[in-house]
Amino acid sequence: VIPQMPAPMRANPAARDAWLELQRSDFGALTTPMYRTGLFDVFHSPWFSGLWVVIIVGWRYPLLGLAVPVCFLGAIVTSAFVGRKWCGKVCPRGLFSDVVVKRLAWQHRMPAWAKHPATRLGVMAFMFTMMGLQLPPVWGLWEQVGRVLWTLLTATTLVATVLGLFTHQRIWCQVCPAGTLAAWVGK
Repeated sequence: VIPQMPAPMRANPAARDAWLELQRSDFGALTTPMYRTGLFDVFHSPWFSGLWVVIIVGWRYPLLGLAVPVCFLGAIVTSAFVGRKWCGKVCPRGLFSDVVVKRLAWQHRMPAWAKHPATRLGVMAFMFTMMGLQLPPVWGLWEQVGRVLWTLLTATTLVATVLGLFTHQRIWCQVCPAGTLAAWVGK
């Protein structure tokens, strides 16, 4: 979990700089970019709110669903350079799982079946099959494409939250197609 900057330090530049210097021992060269993108202040970060904007407002404005591939591709592209850092440090759903679902979860054990390669491949095959069936008929109709992607994001976030409540908060991260591809690219 990414440490969050204490509220009193946000408004005090000297205290903020001292706190960031402490984080440098864990995050090294990533500390400054992480600070600039709001990762040390998640609930006040526009990108974190973006997940909820896309889910809540996307039903009315489906073009917001076109943001989903950005997160998906971000995980895959960055893994070639820094491994799965995207999944652990940037992914809005992963951070939501760590910050919110973890507090509500009943258990905190990752089930063995979630770690099995067949589960990862099965989930990825299912997701790509669903997209392969739904996207071609609407390709070029960008609101329709956005609606398909919005539905995918909303459904998988609901699944991730429900499964996370009963098992481990990051269970979706074990089977996430973007994370699976990022793991392959990052090797």
